[in-house]
Parts: sequence; structure tokens; C-alpha cells
Amino acid sequence: MLMRMTSQPLQRSFLRFAIVFLALTAAVALVSVLTGTMGELQGRVLATSTTISLGCVTAMACAAYRERGRHPRLADFGIGCAGVAAVMMIFGIWANISPTTWRFVFCTMIWAFACAHGQLLCLPQLQREHRWTQNVVVAAITVLSSIGSVAILFEYESEWLGRVLIAIAIVVALFTLVVPILAKLRKGESTTTGSTAALPEQLVLARGIDGVFRDAQGLSYHVARIG
Repeated sequence: MLMRMTSQPLQRSFLRFAIVFLALTAAVALVSVLTGTMGELQGRVLATSTTISLGCVTAMACAAYRERGRHPRLADFGIGCAGVAAVMMIFGIWANISPTTWRFVFCTMIWAFACAHGQLLCLPQLQREHRWTQNVVVAAITVLSSIGSVAILFEYESEWLGRVLIAIAIVVALFTLVVPILAKLRKGESTTTGSTAALPEQLVLARGIDGVFRDAQGLSYHVARIG
């Protein structure tokens, strides 16, 4: 209960921040377009507000996973990565930083998005025989993020590495589509089962000439008023 009480305000706060800075981004863009003045300052303001909005949305996804209370430390790690990535990105927008620092910024962004992606896919409650799909996509996201981070940090480029990354990305994209579909199917089956179980059982009796009550199959019943 405490976890839910602390996570829901986090989600609302991140959502409010995201809406505010998205509105600010739109306002600056509209003013720049209407006035025809799109300079360096406006570009930095747009980049800053967009970065904050994306950071809030990413952290909000991790906060939703944290509400479940299964692995709160993973959710906290994702929220932390989103915050650190946003701060470092904003610092890089307004100050001149070295290429090495930019590589660390990109790696932090990768892990922030990876945490949000994986945790969002773990939110749906799938049937027991389908839960392996969530494990596979989380593992694929982790491997993809790890290889991508190492390649960025050490500036490693090769044709086979690119092929491996593309192959893993295809697996991630596939299961990203499969998991919501399986969740939708489970929800539909639960709704059908619930509606069927909610139907009242009916017994139709007809009174014969002899005064005996019988159903459609001819079975006799003794009927007594109880209220």
C-alpha cells in the first residue's frame, strides 16, 4: 500500500512536468515559426524543453512499474537514468562538452529508454504460458542496450556488429508488438468468462394438469414458497 501511495504521486508529477514542457516546446516553436526568428537561443530552448518532456515520460513509465512493487529497485534505476540523462543532455545543450562526455550522455539515455521500454512491457498480466515472451523481450532489450553502450563508449564499428544489433532490434520490435496483443487476448477472454459467469441460472417449470411442476426435460419438481 505504501509503495502505491508513493508511486502514484510520482506518476502525476512526471505527467504534469511533461505536459508543461511539451506546451512550452509548442509555444516556442509557434513563436519561432510566426516571427521567422529561429536562432541558436530558440533552438536550445526547444531542445531543453523537449529533453525535459522525454525525461518525464521515461520516468513516468518507470514509476508505473514501481507501483506494482515487484522490483522497485529496477524502477528506481530507470528513474535515476532518466534524470541523469536529462541533466547531462541539458548541460550539453547549453555548454560545450567533450565528445567523451557526449558518449556517456548517450549511454545513459540508452539505459533510461531501455528501462522504460522493458518495464512497460512487464506491466501487462499475461497468462502463465505466455509470460516467457516478456522475459525474452527484456533479455533482448538488455543485450541490445549493453552492446550499443559498449560500441558507443569504445567507438567500436564493424559490419558484423551492425548486423547483430539489427537482428536483436528486430526481435525487440517483434515482441514489443506481441506482448500487447497477448495482453489484449487475455483481457478479452477474462471479459468473456466473467460475463458468462455473471449470467443467472434459470429454471423454467410448467404446471401440468395433475398439478405437478415439470421442466422441459420432463423432470418433476416439488415447489414450495419460502418467502
